[in-house]
Amino acid sequence: MDSVWKAFNERFEPKEEYLGTDKEVNNSCPLVSVVVPTYRHEKFIDECINSIISQKTNFSFEIIIGEDGSDDDTLAICKKYAEKHTNLIRLFIRDRNTSNYLEGNKTLFRFNNAWCRESARGKYIAMCEGDDYWTDSLKLQKQADFLESNPDYTLCFHAADVFLQKEHRITKDTITKVPSESTSISHLIVRGNYIHTPTVMHRRENVVSPPPEFFYSIVGDYFLNMLSAEKGLIKYLPETMAIYRIHSGGVWSTKAEKSRMIEWIKLLIALLRYFSRQRNDKITKQIANKIKQQQKHFIINELKSSTGRISYFYVDKTYNKNWSLKISRYRFLRSKLSYLFKKVKSIHS
Repeated sequence: MDSVWKAFNERFEPKEEYLGTDKEVNNSCPLVSVVVPTYRHEKFIDECINSIISQKTNFSFEIIIGEDGSDDDTLAICKKYAEKHTNLIRLFIRDRNTSNYLEGNKTLFRFNNAWCRESARGKYIAMCEGDDYWTDSLKLQKQADFLESNPDYTLCFHAADVFLQKEHRITKDTITKVPSESTSISHLIVRGNYIHTPTVMHRRENVVSPPPEFFYSIVGDYFLNMLSAEKGLIKYLPETMAIYRIHSGGVWSTKAEKSRMIEWIKLLIALLRYFSRQRNDKITKQIANKIKQQQKHFIINELKSSTGRISYFYVDKTYNKNWSLKISRYRFLRSKLSYLFKKVKSIHS
């Protein structure tokens, strides 16, 4: 994956900005940069941008939109807003031939979101993907105020409701379970990602120039949260100030459970590599234990599938041997569970 990291840096062209770099927003000193990656969001992007423009703050902020080569009207809508709000919006128009890293016909990584963060100038970075939106005009003010007053916290997030696009209704968030209002990186490892992307605000220095391990998985938001939490505490504001949308075009929410589990294990392995390289023994051990749990959970889920087959999935054999789940133990467990399943089938036949 070093080749992906290398391509990320080589292909990044920070000065390619719609309407140039002499707009009013370019001459401002924003406290907060709002990152808005968007692709095929023509039905949603109006609501997203309007919810950000309507923010009321006593500080300057910028909106960095990365339009990733949509084949619908998303780009036209983004241009309209960029032309009207030159005091706020910096629009970057991507070419998917360079913003997507391919291996054969498979997309290994999309650079758009990370490139937007690289262009950010604010002390803090807030995020809102083009299919989500904010519901509180004081959201940025509340989060920035907290982080400004609490230097030991590196990440601030808040509650969100969920919009079920297929049913066209808003419901309470049942996807995430927040342990408490003040948490740490250990909570993130044990509980998984309980932070919705449109609710988060990071300290900029923690989420730019990502390490090579960041590019091992498509689940980038959790990796960013871990990078922030490595440097300090996490604050949860219980107020509902955003909508997380679930729809048929969503990259993560529409993945099959099996695919999500495989991606999650790949992500944990990437994090294991990163924290092992940082020589953070405590966190490395916690992640290694989490990998063991997830691999066992994957095997059991495979046994419950209608075919009764256990698919062999990729387990990286090169990550730190001190903390890795030995491949021999995985194969032993797999063979035992396969044998057990065959015995159960024979009893019922």
